[in-house]
Amino acid sequence: MPLLEAISEELTARLCDRMSAGRAAAPSAKVGDTAAEGAHRRGEARAWAVTRIDGCFEEEAGMAALDAMDRSCKFNSQTLAMSCWAFARAGWAAPRFFDAVASEASAKPQLFSMHGLSMLAWSFATARHVAPALFDAIAREACQRSMRQADAQALVSLTWAFCTAQHAAPKLLSAIADNTVADSRLHAFSDRTISGLAWAFASAGHVEEALFDAIAATIQQRLDVICELQTLSMTAWAFSVLDVPAGPAALGARRFSRRCAVLASAAPPAEEALVQLHQYNLWCVERGVAEAVLPADLAARCRHAMATQQPEPSLMQQQVSDALRSHGCELVYETTSLSGYPIDMLVRWRGAEVVVEVDGPSHFRAHSHKRTSTAELKRRQLRSLGLQRLVSVPYWEWQQLDRKKGGE
Repeated sequence: MPLLEAISEELTARLCDRMSAGRAAAPSAKVGDTAAEGAHRRGEARAWAVTRIDGCFEEEAGMAALDAMDRSCKFNSQTLAMSCWAFARAGWAAPRFFDAVASEASAKPQLFSMHGLSMLAWSFATARHVAPALFDAIAREACQRSMRQADAQALVSLTWAFCTAQHAAPKLLSAIADNTVADSRLHAFSDRTISGLAWAFASAGHVEEALFDAIAATIQQRLDVICELQTLSMTAWAFSVLDVPAGPAALGARRFSRRCAVLASAAPPAEEALVQLHQYNLWCVERGVAEAVLPADLAARCRHAMATQQPEPSLMQQQVSDALRSHGCELVYETTSLSGYPIDMLVRWRGAEVVVEVDGPSHFRAHSHKRTSTAELKRRQLRSLGLQRLVSVPYWEWQQLDRKKGGE
């Protein structure tokens, strides 16, 4: 991706020059350059970049970055945010550029609008560029402002970004929830935006009862006109994950299930939507709300989608199974529980059957031993539906055991 590489190098050079010069010199010039030489270098870089547009990236994203560079010979918050968005959208990591932006934005988050803060967070999360100091600065700055400055998409993007980056920011999420409820803003949110907000809060494991009450009421009001199954499946999944106190009745129970069936028959649903609806169906069973259970034909499709989600066995899985077998255990690999959930292995030992789940790093939140919402939901539903003999093997415990064996 030569165009994006050129833009990345040019913008990084500007930013680094600006920082090293204490913002006294022109940000685009190298040390010792005259203003004319700096302008000439910028012109050469732009010309070089334009001649190398080769279709290897999304043109919209590449040209957005180039346009941001063309429109401003000095740095401002909008230029930085738009450039980050362009690189992230195109899938170009540009680590030096992102590091430079993180350093600059972390020091002066007050220079960014709420939309700019949201765009920055979204870009870094999408690019999977780790920048904890930047996310801390964005969270602090956003909490000090009125959330009324942000539109619906900015709020959802901000929430999604912190969730995707797995950066804990409970005060920020609470502020977003409080503002959304207090100002009755959900009526102005699109269906997708509402489901995205619910998904993000659930993925973060952050419970806000007032917000989810408002989401439930809005979904019920719009239920007959919602036309995308994924909107309903994401919302249903979020309510299931958080085990919302009001239960499935909050979403409309039978009305909700019937609407899901109508939309599922109107167009082929995505596998992810079917899996989410299966977990919602299990939640209905957990809570004993029979009238909310999906119609039988849709329920069967959803269970099948869940049961066929069999990932490739990991190296750690193989190591655990070898160890169990060496102790005389009989193993059944990659089976399916009565709930439809795939399970790693069923172990038979001394007349007893135990389900063993091998939990690698993807089962846990970043930099913690706390399970992700998806992993926690699976454990909860397996146990609540009768699978009491469930043993988890967390990756860090297995690594400690492995190191201990190696040292003996």
